[in-house]
Amino acid sequence: MTELEKLANKFRTEHLARNEYNNASLYNAQNKNALSDGDDKGKGENNGSVGGKTDIMTRRDNVVKNLYSTNNGYSEVNKNALSDGDEKGKGEKNGSVGGLTDINTRRDNVVKNLYSGNNAYSAQNKNALSDGDDKGKGENNGNVGGLTDIRTRTDSVAKNKYNENNKYPNF
Repeated sequence: MTELEKLANKFRTEHLARNEYNNASLYNAQNKNALSDGDDKGKGENNGSVGGKTDIMTRRDNVVKNLYSTNNGYSEVNKNALSDGDEKGKGEKNGSVGGLTDINTRRDNVVKNLYSGNNAYSAQNKNALSDGDDKGKGENNGNVGGLTDIRTRTDSVAKNKYNENNKYPNF
């Protein structure tokens, strides 16, 4: 036996003396305090029951409030899981996704959106290019940014005392 094993056995004996579990009553899958039997100690599965007393009572309270059960599971076939025009269903059904508020908000946003299939927002769209208005920001003939960006940059450069002829000092 190694020194480490000797020390381990010594400390195990000392700790078991303070512990309610010992060689005569090991804490294992058969121990009463390891099994769910209605007290707060046992949590392990026992005849279909799992958890201590508090766990079981909390679960019972939550199940009573839950709309879904073994006979009415929440899955892709449950009416409340599918987007069918009510608020509950969010899952795709016949091309529709989301609850009633989601669908209506999406419709409102699509109507307000300037960009669509025929006028897609891309590098070629006039609103994506810097052409003197405030919408376009992308490079266009050497310009970058919207009108406000360009004016702010021009004002800042005019105020800056450093330029090509007057470089920053090299400290």
